[in-house]
Amino acid sequence: MFSSVNGTPVPNEFYMKFEPNGVAQTWPSPHQGRFNTKDGVSTGKYRVENGFFVIVKEHTDDIKSRISLERNSFTLTTDRGDVLMYERVENPPQPGTLREDSGK
Repeated sequence: MFSSVNGTPVPNEFYMKFEPNGVAQTWPSPHQGRFNTKDGVSTGKYRVENGFFVIVKEHTDDIKSRISLERNSFTLTTDRGDVLMYERVENPPQPGTLREDSGK
């Protein structure tokens, strides 16, 4: 679950899932219509390379962030100095099952 930016809680929590094959999903989609989104679930690609977590972009430069893993938290520090905190959730709702996912 994406939980904070620079120590400030994210107002509308959303979940992320990173598959070993480099596919990432977010739901409910934080930017409906901006990304490859279907039924409120955005799908994209990522890779881990030389200590960086890289979000693969289709039409712009990839986004690289320093990665730190500690117990149940995952922290990304962007090249602009923003600190993005993610927390592991034991039993997250499945993609597409939240009310926000359906746009209702």
